[in-house]
Amino acid sequence: MLTVRRSDSSPSDFLATPTGHFRSRWPVTAPRLLLLGILPLALSAVGCGPEASVGAGGQAAAPSEAAEPAEPASRLPGETPPAGAEGAEAEPQAEEKVSVSLTSWAEILKAAKAEGRPAVLDVWSLGCEPCLKEFPGLVRLHREQGEKVHCVSANIDFDGRKTRPPESYESKVMDFLQLKQAELDNYLCTTPSDEVYSDLKIDSIPAVLVFDATGKEVARFVDAGETIGFTYEKDVIPFVEKLLAGNAAPTDPSSADEASAAESGADPSSAEK
Repeated sequence: MLTVRRSDSSPSDFLATPTGHFRSRWPVTAPRLLLLGILPLALSAVGCGPEASVGAGGQAAAPSEAAEPAEPASRLPGETPPAGAEGAEAEPQAEEKVSVSLTSWAEILKAAKAEGRPAVLDVWSLGCEPCLKEFPGLVRLHREQGEKVHCVSANIDFDGRKTRPPESYESKVMDFLQLKQAELDNYLCTTPSDEVYSDLKIDSIPAVLVFDATGKEVARFVDAGETIGFTYEKDVIPFVEKLLAGNAAPTDPSSADEASAAESGADPSSAEK
Protein backbone atom coordinates (compact mmCIF):
# COMPACT_ATOMS: atom_id res chain seq x y z
CA MET A 1 0.00 0.00 0.00
CA LEU A 2 1.33 3.40 -1.02
CA THR A 3 1.58 5.92 1.84
CA VAL A 4 1.97 9.60 1.04
CA ARG A 5 2.86 12.14 3.64
CA ARG A 6 2.61 15.80 2.95
CA SER A 7 5.07 18.22 4.53
CA ASP A 8 2.21 20.23 6.03
CA SER A 9 0.35 17.18 7.32
CA SER A 10 -0.68 16.92 10.94
CA PRO A 11 -1.45 13.85 13.09
CA SER A 12 -5.10 14.35 12.31
CA ASP A 13 -4.34 13.74 8.66
CA PHE A 14 -3.64 10.05 9.32
CA LEU A 15 -5.85 7.21 10.52
CA ALA A 16 -4.64 4.35 12.68
CA THR A 17 -4.86 0.88 11.18
CA PRO A 18 -5.44 -2.37 13.07
CA THR A 19 -1.78 -3.25 12.60
CA GLY A 20 -0.60 -0.09 14.35
CA HIS A 21 0.41 1.75 11.18
CA PHE A 22 -1.04 4.95 9.88
CA ARG A 23 -2.51 5.60 6.53
CA SER A 24 -3.16 8.96 4.96
CA ARG A 25 -6.53 10.53 4.91
CA TRP A 26 -5.57 11.80 1.47
CA PRO A 27 -6.23 9.12 -1.10
CA VAL A 28 -3.67 8.54 -3.88
CA THR A 29 -5.68 9.38 -6.93
CA ALA A 30 -4.86 8.71 -10.63
CA PRO A 31 -3.63 12.27 -11.30
CA ARG A 32 -1.18 11.96 -8.45
CA LEU A 33 0.10 8.63 -9.73
CA LEU A 34 0.53 10.16 -13.16
CA LEU A 35 2.49 13.02 -11.65
CA LEU A 36 4.72 10.59 -9.76
CA GLY A 37 5.43 8.64 -12.97
CA ILE A 38 6.13 11.62 -15.22
CA LEU A 39 8.37 13.54 -12.83
CA PRO A 40 11.33 11.12 -12.83
CA LEU A 41 11.15 10.86 -16.62
CA ALA A 42 11.17 14.61 -16.97
CA LEU A 43 14.18 14.92 -14.66
CA SER A 44 16.15 12.24 -16.49
CA ALA A 45 15.37 13.77 -19.91
CA VAL A 46 17.01 17.01 -18.87
CA GLY A 47 20.46 15.29 -18.68
CA CYS A 48 20.55 14.15 -22.38
CA GLY A 49 21.44 17.48 -23.92
CA PRO A 50 24.23 20.00 -23.40
CA GLU A 51 21.88 22.20 -21.36
CA ALA A 52 22.09 19.71 -18.49
CA SER A 53 25.84 20.16 -18.07
CA VAL A 54 25.68 23.36 -16.10
CA GLY A 55 28.16 24.05 -13.32
CA ALA A 56 28.48 26.68 -10.67
CA GLY A 57 27.72 30.22 -11.76
CA GLY A 58 25.37 29.05 -14.51
CA GLN A 59 28.20 28.24 -16.93
CA ALA A 60 27.96 25.16 -19.09
CA ALA A 61 30.41 22.45 -18.20
CA ALA A 62 32.80 21.19 -20.91
CA PRO A 63 31.47 18.14 -22.72
CA SER A 64 33.26 14.88 -22.02
CA GLU A 65 35.50 13.21 -24.60
CA ALA A 66 33.03 10.34 -24.85
CA ALA A 67 30.39 12.76 -26.13
CA GLU A 68 32.52 13.89 -29.10
CA PRO A 69 31.12 12.87 -32.50
CA ALA A 70 32.73 9.86 -34.15
CA GLU A 71 35.26 10.36 -36.94
CA PRO A 72 33.55 10.25 -40.33
CA ALA A 73 34.10 7.08 -42.35
CA SER A 74 35.91 8.90 -45.13
CA ARG A 75 38.14 11.98 -45.27
CA LEU A 76 39.02 14.41 -47.98
CA PRO A 77 42.36 13.89 -49.78
CA GLY A 78 45.23 15.34 -47.77
CA GLU A 79 43.14 15.58 -44.57
CA THR A 80 45.12 14.62 -41.49
CA PRO A 81 43.71 11.51 -39.76
CA PRO A 82 42.91 11.73 -36.03
CA ALA A 83 45.40 10.52 -33.47
CA GLY A 84 45.51 6.75 -33.23
CA ALA A 85 44.12 6.20 -36.71
CA GLU A 86 47.51 5.73 -38.37
CA GLY A 87 47.92 2.19 -37.09
CA ALA A 88 44.50 1.12 -38.35
CA GLU A 89 45.31 2.35 -41.85
CA ALA A 90 48.85 0.92 -41.99
CA GLU A 91 47.80 -2.60 -42.95
CA PRO A 92 45.54 -1.62 -45.91
CA GLN A 93 48.31 0.63 -47.23
CA ALA A 94 50.75 -2.29 -47.07
CA GLU A 95 48.33 -4.54 -48.94
CA GLU A 96 47.98 -1.98 -51.74
CA LYS A 97 51.69 -2.47 -52.52
CA VAL A 98 51.09 -6.15 -53.32
CA SER A 99 49.90 -6.77 -56.86
CA VAL A 100 49.91 -9.46 -59.54
CA SER A 101 49.92 -9.12 -63.32
CA LEU A 102 48.63 -11.68 -65.81
CA THR A 103 51.03 -12.16 -68.72
CA SER A 104 52.77 -14.77 -70.85
CA TRP A 105 55.90 -16.70 -69.96
CA ALA A 106 57.89 -14.92 -72.67
CA GLU A 107 56.93 -11.53 -71.23
CA ILE A 108 57.82 -12.66 -67.70
CA LEU A 109 61.32 -13.67 -68.82
CA LYS A 110 61.71 -10.39 -70.69
CA ALA A 111 60.63 -8.36 -67.63
CA ALA A 112 62.99 -10.25 -65.32
CA LYS A 113 66.01 -9.43 -67.50
CA ALA A 114 65.08 -5.88 -68.49
CA GLU A 115 66.30 -3.76 -65.57
CA GLY A 116 70.06 -4.01 -66.10
CA ARG A 117 70.76 -5.57 -62.70
CA PRO A 118 70.95 -9.13 -61.35
CA ALA A 119 67.57 -10.82 -61.14
CA VAL A 120 66.03 -13.78 -59.31
CA LEU A 121 62.99 -15.44 -60.88
CA ASP A 122 61.02 -17.82 -58.67
CA VAL A 123 58.68 -20.23 -60.52
CA TRP A 124 55.99 -21.58 -58.18
CA SER A 125 52.39 -22.76 -57.82
CA LEU A 126 49.80 -22.96 -55.06
CA GLY A 127 49.78 -26.76 -55.27
CA CYS A 128 53.53 -27.06 -54.69
CA GLU A 129 54.26 -27.37 -50.97
CA PRO A 130 58.07 -26.87 -51.30
CA CYS A 131 57.35 -23.74 -53.37
CA LEU A 132 55.18 -22.25 -50.65
CA LYS A 133 57.72 -23.16 -47.98
CA GLU A 134 60.58 -21.41 -49.77
CA PHE A 135 58.65 -18.40 -51.07
CA PRO A 136 59.34 -16.27 -47.95
CA GLY A 137 63.03 -16.50 -48.87
CA LEU A 138 62.32 -14.54 -52.06
CA VAL A 139 60.43 -11.91 -50.03
CA ARG A 140 63.37 -11.64 -47.63
CA LEU A 141 65.84 -11.26 -50.51
CA HIS A 142 63.71 -8.46 -51.96
CA ARG A 143 63.57 -6.63 -48.62
CA GLU A 144 67.29 -6.91 -48.00
CA GLN A 145 68.68 -6.54 -51.53
CA GLY A 146 65.76 -5.13 -53.51
CA GLU A 147 67.71 -2.08 -54.68
CA LYS A 148 70.46 -4.27 -56.15
CA VAL A 149 68.54 -7.40 -57.17
CA HIS A 150 65.35 -7.57 -59.22
CA CYS A 151 63.13 -10.16 -57.49
CA VAL A 152 60.34 -11.68 -59.58
CA SER A 153 57.77 -14.39 -58.88
CA ALA A 154 55.94 -16.35 -61.57
CA ASN A 155 52.92 -18.44 -60.64
CA ILE A 156 52.22 -21.28 -63.12
CA ASP A 157 48.99 -22.75 -61.73
CA PHE A 158 47.26 -22.31 -65.10
CA ASP A 159 47.47 -25.63 -66.97
CA GLY A 160 45.72 -24.63 -70.18
CA ARG A 161 42.19 -25.79 -69.41
CA LYS A 162 39.52 -23.56 -70.92
CA THR A 163 37.27 -24.24 -67.94
CA ARG A 164 39.94 -22.84 -65.60
CA PRO A 165 41.34 -19.70 -67.27
CA PRO A 166 44.25 -17.82 -65.65
CA GLU A 167 41.83 -15.29 -64.14
CA SER A 168 40.23 -18.03 -62.04
CA TYR A 169 43.47 -18.38 -60.04
CA GLU A 170 43.99 -14.68 -59.47
CA SER A 171 42.07 -14.37 -56.20
CA LYS A 172 43.84 -17.24 -54.41
CA VAL A 173 47.24 -16.21 -55.76
CA MET A 174 46.65 -12.66 -54.52
CA ASP A 175 45.59 -13.92 -51.09
CA PHE A 176 48.85 -15.83 -50.75
CA LEU A 177 50.99 -12.92 -51.93
CA GLN A 178 49.31 -10.56 -49.47
CA LEU A 179 49.74 -13.08 -46.67
CA LYS A 180 53.49 -13.19 -47.39
CA GLN A 181 53.63 -9.41 -47.99
CA ALA A 182 55.28 -9.99 -51.36
CA GLU A 183 55.80 -6.38 -52.41
CA LEU A 184 57.78 -7.33 -55.51
CA ASP A 185 57.06 -8.01 -59.19
CA ASN A 186 54.51 -10.84 -59.19
CA TYR A 187 53.14 -12.49 -62.31
CA LEU A 188 50.43 -15.05 -62.96
CA CYS A 189 51.53 -16.88 -66.09
CA THR A 190 48.96 -17.12 -68.89
CA THR A 191 51.06 -19.70 -70.74
CA PRO A 192 50.07 -23.30 -69.88
CA SER A 193 52.39 -24.82 -67.27
CA ASP A 194 53.46 -27.71 -69.52
CA GLU A 195 54.88 -25.21 -72.00
CA VAL A 196 56.80 -23.48 -69.20
CA TYR A 197 58.29 -26.81 -68.08
CA SER A 198 59.25 -27.56 -71.65
CA ASP A 199 60.87 -24.16 -72.20
CA LEU A 200 62.88 -24.46 -68.97
CA LYS A 201 63.68 -28.14 -69.63
CA ILE A 202 62.62 -29.09 -66.10
CA ASP A 203 60.26 -31.76 -64.78
CA SER A 204 59.15 -30.14 -61.54
CA ILE A 205 59.14 -27.03 -59.40
CA PRO A 206 60.18 -25.14 -57.34
CA ALA A 207 62.65 -23.60 -59.73
CA VAL A 208 64.70 -20.46 -59.12
CA LEU A 209 66.60 -18.83 -61.98
CA VAL A 210 69.36 -16.28 -61.38
CA PHE A 211 70.39 -13.80 -64.09
CA ASP A 212 73.32 -11.41 -64.12
CA ALA A 213 73.04 -7.73 -65.01
CA THR A 214 73.25 -8.52 -68.73
CA GLY A 215 70.27 -10.89 -68.57
CA LYS A 216 72.32 -14.06 -68.85
CA GLU A 217 71.25 -17.03 -66.72
CA VAL A 218 74.11 -17.75 -64.34
CA ALA A 219 72.48 -20.20 -61.92
CA ARG A 220 69.48 -22.48 -61.68
CA PHE A 221 68.13 -24.12 -58.56
CA VAL A 222 65.64 -26.95 -59.06
CA ASP A 223 64.41 -29.72 -56.81
CA ALA A 224 66.41 -32.34 -58.69
CA GLY A 225 70.01 -33.34 -59.40
CA GLU A 226 72.80 -31.41 -57.66
CA THR A 227 70.46 -28.74 -56.29
CA ILE A 228 67.78 -31.07 -54.93
CA GLY A 229 66.47 -29.85 -51.59
CA PHE A 230 67.83 -26.33 -52.15
CA THR A 231 66.78 -23.45 -49.91
CA TYR A 232 67.08 -19.70 -50.14
CA GLU A 233 68.89 -19.58 -46.82
CA LYS A 234 71.66 -22.04 -47.70
CA ASP A 235 71.86 -21.80 -51.49
CA VAL A 236 70.11 -18.98 -53.34
CA ILE A 237 70.89 -16.00 -51.12
CA PRO A 238 74.60 -16.90 -50.65
CA PHE A 239 74.97 -17.27 -54.43
CA VAL A 240 73.32 -13.89 -55.05
CA GLU A 241 75.61 -12.24 -52.50
CA LYS A 242 78.64 -13.69 -54.31
CA LEU A 243 77.22 -12.49 -57.62
CA LEU A 244 76.90 -8.97 -56.27
CA ALA A 245 80.44 -9.15 -54.96
CA GLY A 246 81.71 -10.40 -58.33
CA ASN A 247 82.74 -13.79 -56.91
CA ALA A 248 79.96 -16.02 -58.22
CA ALA A 249 81.26 -19.23 -59.82
CA PRO A 250 80.32 -19.66 -63.50
CA THR A 251 77.79 -22.35 -64.33
CA ASP A 252 78.13 -22.79 -68.10
CA PRO A 253 80.54 -25.55 -69.24
CA SER A 254 82.97 -23.34 -71.17
CA SER A 255 83.42 -20.93 -68.27
CA ALA A 256 83.83 -23.82 -65.84
CA ASP A 257 86.65 -25.30 -67.97
CA GLU A 258 88.42 -21.97 -68.08
CA ALA A 259 88.15 -21.54 -64.32
CA SER A 260 89.47 -25.06 -63.68
CA ALA A 261 92.41 -24.52 -66.02
CA ALA A 262 93.23 -21.19 -64.37
CA GLU A 263 93.32 -22.80 -60.92
CA SER A 264 95.71 -25.55 -62.10
CA GLY A 265 97.98 -23.14 -63.95
CA ALA A 266 97.29 -24.77 -67.32
CA ASP A 267 96.60 -22.98 -70.57
CA PRO A 268 92.82 -22.45 -70.94
CA SER A 269 93.11 -23.43 -74.60
CA SER A 270 94.46 -26.85 -73.59
CA ALA A 271 91.39 -27.47 -71.47
CA GLU A 272 89.24 -27.18 -74.57
CA LYS A 273 91.32 -29.83 -76.33
